Amino acid sequence: MTAQGARAQIPPTQSTTVSEDALAVLAPIPHSPNNPLTQRSREYAGVSVGDWVVYPIAAFGGGFDSNVVWSSSQPVAAVATKVAPSITATNETAEHKTVLFGDAEVRVFPTVGEADSLSGRVGATHVWNVAPDLTIKAWGEYDHVSTAIGAGAVVTPWGVSNAVAPLTDDRLTASISVKKTFGRAFVGVAYETTRDSYSSLKTSSGWVSERYRDSWVNAVTVRGGVWVSPEVYAFAEATGNLRDYIEQGYTSKGYRVVAGVGSDRISLFRGEVFGGVQKQTFDQPLPYTDTSPVIGGKLFWYPRRDITVRAQVDETFTDANLATPGNPNGHPARSTSAQLSVEYLMLRNLMLTA
Repeated sequence: MTAQGARAQIPPTQSTTVSEDALAVLAPIPHSPNNPLTQRSREYAGVSVGDWVVYPIAAFGGGFDSNVVWSSSQPVAAVATKVAPSITATNETAEHKTVLFGDAEVRVFPTVGEADSLSGRVGATHVWNVAPDLTIKAWGEYDHVSTAIGAGAVVTPWGVSNAVAPLTDDRLTASISVKKTFGRAFVGVAYETTRDSYSSLKTSSGWVSERYRDSWVNAVTVRGGVWVSPEVYAFAEATGNLRDYIEQGYTSKGYRVVAGVGSDRISLFRGEVFGGVQKQTFDQPLPYTDTSPVIGGKLFWYPRRDITVRAQVDETFTDANLATPGNPNGHPARSTSAQLSVEYLMLRNLMLTA
């Protein structure tokens, strides 16, 4: 018996900053978790196929989700298993490096079948080292994202519970970035564009269109800095964004400006810390503007050749498309994200990640 329907609720999948992939070529060093203490040879790193090196990976894991449907009143808890195969192929010369990649992730919830999901992506990047002090990077990617969410309350013999359904999103992203160095100084510019298209959601009261989430987001980032010592650099970064939605009330534009310091290597550490301000103006029925401080950072620690520890904190504005009982108009929120991960390279071809 159906009690009520519900408009899909899902944490916003994008923030108001340019992607880390586009920023990587703008920084003096790539923001990669790869341990520089591990000297990978061609034989160690992958399988040679002509001029290409292929990296096939198969990951298996599991976990417990205490609130699959992101509900404050009727959470659904479940255990999940995960299978995530991936493949990457690289072709590299002195001036050019091309990377083709593809991966998939299958999540299976044995007790909540409707929460099962299949996500995947394919894409390519190309880096052109025009000169020792000039680098151009192009990147394109297609993503299919499936997320388990709440789909309305239903009445069962055991009481009222939250129905579960997969919400799918198809996304196309492309970017181009240029980095130039001038002695100890560096400057870079990146442009990124993303189009999102959501499928209709099957709820407890029927199919609900999610087209109001469809968007086209454009962002431009300028980043510059200088090495103040052989180990430390200082930088400033400004990002402007324009976010168009099918539902015009969610359309917004804004900027983020931060400054900070970073290091390629101090002892067994490398990373960045930064602070600044962000401002976003949302159309809504009446224009609505919010401003907030930004504090964040990223740190890599390599205690051993086979262990990499990564910690990251950042603050962004979310999209204005998540209506909740406490936020019925779906106004945007300031989102603080934190990540801590440990990678253990147990064997040459076996890695454990937590």
